Amino acid sequence: PGHGGQVAVTNAYLDGTYTEIYPKITKDEAGLQKLFKQFSFPGGVSSHVAPETPGSIHEGGELGYSLIHAFGAVLDNPDLIAVSIVGDGEAETGPLATSWNINKFINPKTDGVVLPIVHLNGYKISNPTVLSRMSIEEITSLFKGYGWDVYFVEDKNNTIDEMQEKMATTMDEIVAKIKKIKEEYKDNITYPKWPMIILRTKKGWTGPKETEGSFKAHQVPIEITDESKLQELEEWLKSYHPENIFNEDGSIK
Repeated sequence: PGHGGQVAVTNAYLDGTYTEIYPKITKDEAGLQKLFKQFSFPGGVSSHVAPETPGSIHEGGELGYSLIHAFGAVLDNPDLIAVSIVGDGEAETGPLATSWNINKFINPKTDGVVLPIVHLNGYKISNPTVLSRMSIEEITSLFKGYGWDVYFVEDKNNTIDEMQEKMATTMDEIVAKIKKIKEEYKDNITYPKWPMIILRTKKGWTGPKETEGSFKAHQVPIEITDESKLQELEEWLKSYHPENIFNEDGSIK
């Protein structure tokens, strides 16, 4: 998604690339503190995938360009499957709304495949998204009209284990289908219908319960107004069990 800079920064830090390029961001507690404080902070790094982010092919923080970049990445790269996560808020932008038609320009023989995952969590900054107000039938008809084969991954109970299993099963099925399409596709005038996923979860899923499932989870999960709120924040962050991830000195296990 357009503002998902923390994902690219985190992965670059985990594989060591970030420290190679920026030696001051060391692989210990001191380095982590610098990494955290500089993120989306004056004089630091932006909250989107900017040019200084290792591996970036996106130069700005505007929403709407995730699919365009994904399609660009698969041109003349026939063995590549590029997964592009599209937030349902980003889906309302002009560039993204028109990007769904790029599937018609992809040649299955010479190009790779883009697998879009629309993350339908219901809200953008301060109100519901358009897609979240549509029925499954309407959403299916919309994307089918754009030429996509739609798969839904959702669980009304939002249980993590069940969702993980559903997502894994769906991905296996889709990858097999993509390979089959590429094997069977000959010099056909019509373009194939590539798979895409609609992933429906709560907004702020696994976040603080008081903001989960509402637009309030969009940026600041807990507003720190007093000491008790700070304690709530600490309890929530500890629920991710950092002791299983980090050594005592802050290095990664």
